[in-house]
Amino acid sequence: MRRALALGVLLVCALLVFAGQVARAQQADRAVITGIVTDSSGSAIPDAKVTIIDEKTGTRIEVGTNSAGNYSTPPLILGTYTVQVEKNGFKLSTTKGIVVTGGQTYRQDVKLEVGAVTQTVTVEGGVEQINTDNATVSHTIGETYYRDLPAAMGADIRLAESLLQLQPGFVPMQPNGDAIFRGSQFTSRINGGQTLATENWFDGAAFGYAEGHQGTQESSVPYTSVQEMTVVENTFSAQYGHTSGGFVNYTTKSGTDKFHGNLYDFYSSDKLDAGNFFFAGIPTIPNKKLPLTQDNWGAAIGGPVPKITKWGKTFWFFNVDGLDYHSTVNTGFVNTLPTALQRQGDFSEFLTGKQAVDSKGNPLFDALGRPIMQGAIYNPATTRLVNGVPVRDPYPGNVIPANDPLLSSLGAFMAPIIPAPDRNTLAINGFGGSSDDNNKIHVRTWLFRIDHTFNNKFSISNTYYQNNRPRIAHCGGPDGCNTLHDGETDSAANDTYIGQGFFQRITNHFEHLQMNWVIKPNLFNHTTLAYDRWHMQGNQLSGGVGWNQKLGLGLPNAPVFNKAGFPSINFSGPQGYTAYGTPWASGGSDINNRYQFLDDVSWITGKHTLKAGIEYRYMNFPQTGWAVNTGGSFNFSSNETAAYDASGANRSDVSGNGFASLLLGQVNSAGFSIPFNYMPKMKYAAPWVNDDFKLTPKLTLSLGLRFDWQSGLYEEHGRFSTFDPTAQNPVGHLGATIFNSPKANGNSNWNVGPRFGFAYALGESGKTVIRGGYGIYYAGAQADSWDPYPVDGYQTNPTAPNVTNGLLPAFYFQGTGSCPTQETSQGISCGWPAGSIVLPPQLKADVANGGNPVGVDPKTYTMPRYQNWSISFQRQLTQNMAVDIAYVGNHGTRLIDGRSSAGVFDNMNPGSVLALGSVLTTGAFTNGVPNAAAVAAGFTTPPYPGFTGDIAQSLRMWPQYQQINWRYFPNGASHYNALQASFDRRMSQGLQFRVAYTYSRLMNNGAETGLGSGGPPVQNPSDMRDLYTVSSDDVPHILTLGWQYQLPFGKGKWLGRDANGALDKVIGNWEVSAIQTYQSGRPLSITMANNSLGGYLFNYVQFPNRVSGTNPLTGNFSDPNKDTYLNATAWADPGQFGFGNAPRENENVRWFGYRNEDFSIQKDTYFSEGRYVRFQGDAGNVLNRVFFCPPVTALGNSKFGTTGSQCNIPRRWQLALQIFF
Repeated sequence: MRRALALGVLLVCALLVFAGQVARAQQADRAVITGIVTDSSGSAIPDAKVTIIDEKTGTRIEVGTNSAGNYSTPPLILGTYTVQVEKNGFKLSTTKGIVVTGGQTYRQDVKLEVGAVTQTVTVEGGVEQINTDNATVSHTIGETYYRDLPAAMGADIRLAESLLQLQPGFVPMQPNGDAIFRGSQFTSRINGGQTLATENWFDGAAFGYAEGHQGTQESSVPYTSVQEMTVVENTFSAQYGHTSGGFVNYTTKSGTDKFHGNLYDFYSSDKLDAGNFFFAGIPTIPNKKLPLTQDNWGAAIGGPVPKITKWGKTFWFFNVDGLDYHSTVNTGFVNTLPTALQRQGDFSEFLTGKQAVDSKGNPLFDALGRPIMQGAIYNPATTRLVNGVPVRDPYPGNVIPANDPLLSSLGAFMAPIIPAPDRNTLAINGFGGSSDDNNKIHVRTWLFRIDHTFNNKFSISNTYYQNNRPRIAHCGGPDGCNTLHDGETDSAANDTYIGQGFFQRITNHFEHLQMNWVIKPNLFNHTTLAYDRWHMQGNQLSGGVGWNQKLGLGLPNAPVFNKAGFPSINFSGPQGYTAYGTPWASGGSDINNRYQFLDDVSWITGKHTLKAGIEYRYMNFPQTGWAVNTGGSFNFSSNETAAYDASGANRSDVSGNGFASLLLGQVNSAGFSIPFNYMPKMKYAAPWVNDDFKLTPKLTLSLGLRFDWQSGLYEEHGRFSTFDPTAQNPVGHLGATIFNSPKANGNSNWNVGPRFGFAYALGESGKTVIRGGYGIYYAGAQADSWDPYPVDGYQTNPTAPNVTNGLLPAFYFQGTGSCPTQETSQGISCGWPAGSIVLPPQLKADVANGGNPVGVDPKTYTMPRYQNWSISFQRQLTQNMAVDIAYVGNHGTRLIDGRSSAGVFDNMNPGSVLALGSVLTTGAFTNGVPNAAAVAAGFTTPPYPGFTGDIAQSLRMWPQYQQINWRYFPNGASHYNALQASFDRRMSQGLQFRVAYTYSRLMNNGAETGLGSGGPPVQNPSDMRDLYTVSSDDVPHILTLGWQYQLPFGKGKWLGRDANGALDKVIGNWEVSAIQTYQSGRPLSITMANNSLGGYLFNYVQFPNRVSGTNPLTGNFSDPNKDTYLNATAWADPGQFGFGNAPRENENVRWFGYRNEDFSIQKDTYFSEGRYVRFQGDAGNVLNRVFFCPPVTALGNSKFGTTGSQCNIPRRWQLALQIFF
């Protein structure tokens, strides 16, 4: 409420300062010049000839004025233009130097003087344009910023998207320690939109990862190729759509009438870097630095093609760009590794000598009256029922005997080769990273653009570029990417590598062709044809070893399983052990093919500029096994080695150990996939119409209407299936998989988006403008939500679930060892349970029984809807300076939201079942027969004949399944309000800068990402109102400055005014520049172990209670090696079966804000005009600020409130040599 009031006050203040920024409503990589031609009395002059001349190439376009004196051009290639107007009886008018930028409608009115056409009146156009021709809010970063601002690299090429941080309304991703994302647009937002859903275009059509997250980092246009980047942010023309929050467009450079070029090399080395905060005193990491070599090199050249025919003029531009990078991944202490004692089966380190207590402080006992000791591990072979209550015996001394018959071959193989901890603690004791950083990457990109003007009526532009990115990545887990043999070419030899690293190769191809046709002087057509292809494939770094046979995984004996990577070994429990392995198939591919057709017609009639067009996309996504789990995932929980208290509740929150369960072969659950090749397809179309109506010379109204059609997702040969809640399952219960049904494709949908805007010039000077508008637009539906495609039956996913909440394992991991009689005597399978592995195709209704069927809801592919509104005040202060202040708001509905947003429809139990208490897990059915606890509680009839599982499982809406893998739902909602301001100064007196500031508030119900994947953290599946909080990306204040300053040194300057010759060469032409960013901290989400709810509701999280009046921060945090940021006493355990009242995201508990300064110093040595050598030094994080990774926020974790890693990149220098000619 306070922030909303502050927004209102600031908006009122904005009324006092009117800001200036160009208006835009054209294609964002093109521009339009329009205006009215009048005589000295102000009367319109019809039928005047208007010639538009590109000053760099000399190409000409001819249009004319209509009966109202209006003229307009077709979409122009960006550049500097001259407008000539001639009419018999009047002098020739020439206006030079009109600089147009992306998406701009620049108004150039012309007043003709009476005289002969042979007489000329010449004026100079302005360098900053303020006009009243449309209401679109957008901002542009031009070529000089790309050339002169620092672009410090992380673990990738210089990214064109890195300068998005200079745009108001842009919220970058929070640094996560992964250098690959330095400067990346990945998981960022624009104007409160969802992450991973922003539309990106270059040269007339969309590009990026079409199948899902829309990101462009892995298909980035070469940095040196970018002429400018424009962000269309609000009050869109009807021409724009299919995006979330905003629209990013890159325009590449074109050739000119002179040959020109640029050779460059940017080099980094660890010898130039600062060290990581947490590496001090570590003998294996000298100088606190990691090894690094990084070299980004290339050439960009362009010019004219010699004219050999009469068919117009041709210009070309070419850029080749390469990167060679090698480092290691280490942000600090992020991994939890078992100690040497634990690897030997000795868990005495966890014993505290204290008896465990419940949430109210009461000591815990088991059903035999024995105290449950904190940190104790229990022998699963001793599991039994005493008066219907489970009981286990603890291991004496917390040590598993070396001759314990349960010790598994998997544990025996892994324990000796697991890396040792890097510090002497039980949790977060291993160095590593937390994301997808590169260990090695070798990028090769080339781009070729050609522009040809046939005559003054017809022209084309064609851009092709290709990007090849082989890399070794995902190296932040145990063992990093430290292999004995090359993981790309000899992965089969790495038979002791159990880490998560993989080799990946991404190859992109993009072809964009644009055509301009002047049909009549007032009628134009613009067409774009585009095709792009994305191909991703690879393997885990030990793929091909033959882990299936080596470890006895029990998977089918076929190459797709035998050549997979090391199996995924996961742990659950309070210890938080880090996972091992990446079980992907080797050599599988994910391919995107996208075909685009765009066409629009502009017609100038009277005071109207009418535009109508259509956008059409056809996309297919061949799947041949990329990232498919054919190596197996095996999950080990503390449940199987934990105590049961006297009430029968599993106390894995205070006892048991996931790694102990691994050593003892107690598989809590497991699964893998048996894939097939298939090809999903999707279509999108959008006809639209827009009218810019010059109601008066000062007022322009914009009216638009866009129709968005989204198809469902279908498979080339109809091989999609879906879970149908109403279909009859052979077990005797509703809910089954269906085939050959349109339900598997989801519904197509039509959507209507009206737009209205206005632009009004105040005063006679035309330097003050007010703009506003309202519109509805729609974001795209995603094909890939990072959840499975609906191919159950065609592909099978064998699963061994745990239906006893850890009372018994899903099976015993026998591997290459023997089967203990202690397991078989309890009816536990040694290896995969009989019948659990079924080979495809299995087009049967019960194919996914016991597992997680994939479901497609009829509304899955509904396009997210945004209502946006804005009002902005703009003023051109001087010829080179302008300020822009705007209020921007939007309301999102039908947003993509993950499966958990469906609550009980995601096969979770409603909160009301908690009233039944511990019988939910102590009561059970075996082949339809209830045990004594179930009968005592009144549960005598199973949900279907033959059901096996506990009471909690039996109460699920579809008890024959675990989770329902719904693709996603349109359940998300958001509200965004912001004050956005920018202050621009174009180069004058050696200084150029942009200041961007955003003051905002973003709220949503957990629908954070445009992929949906998983969904929000649901506590009570039957009441999810508490999910609506501030967003995880609610950053109230963001201030960014980008500037460059030419030092006043050299001949004719303040210092060295009279310098000549060599001295002037040395001291002249120095420049400094910087990008400075300052952001508020993001909110934190405080959770706790889900032990008291998860086994009963199958929900996602439990929140603690807030303790009123207690400061959530300790107020004493300066050294993360010893200080704690969060005060644990500010929250309390709500108790067994209790729902906590802590919010999903707490706006009053935030992490530190992010601050960063990138700095550059450059020295140019000129040999002639336009020919010079530049020596350059760029420093990323020049002040070497430390941004610690957010703290552990799981209440009850021994590391709660602490952090052990650095999430930003320490200061990194890169040196560059560039030659311009």
